[in-house]
Amino acid sequence: MMELTREEYNSLRCQNGTIESGRGEYSKYLPYAFTENGVAMLSSALTSETAVQVNIQIMRAFTVMRKTLVALTQTEKRQEQLELKMERLNNYVEDILRDQNDINEEISAQMDAISQSLAELSVKVEDSEKCEPLPHLGYQAIWERDHEEK
Repeated sequence: MMELTREEYNSLRCQNGTIESGRGEYSKYLPYAFTENGVAMLSSALTSETAVQVNIQIMRAFTVMRKTLVALTQTEKRQEQLELKMERLNNYVEDILRDQNDINEEISAQMDAISQSLAELSVKVEDSEKCEPLPHLGYQAIWERDHEEK
């Protein structure tokens, strides 16, 4: 058995809300509380039927509390695992988006180079049209040459 601190007592009062304002609002003495082992030891000393039934209920409450704490611990572990997976997934998606941006920049640079090359080629074609045309080579040109000489 242990005596509660003033903070623990005030916390219990706030949670339970059983004490009304006015008479009895502030307790002169701090209450005592039993640990699970204390309740088990007390049950060996008390022999009345009511005391045994109350002890059984208290032990069941401690069992439920222990199971709840275990479940909460497992839930917290599961939540931590999910948070870790989400962080990994987030990093993976950020890497993919960063790579995509790099690829887009490379493609943009390549498209600019292609556009510039095409512009240069079109200028060369316009310049070459101003020059004299080259003589036609091939079968028709040879045939015309042979027929003109005769």
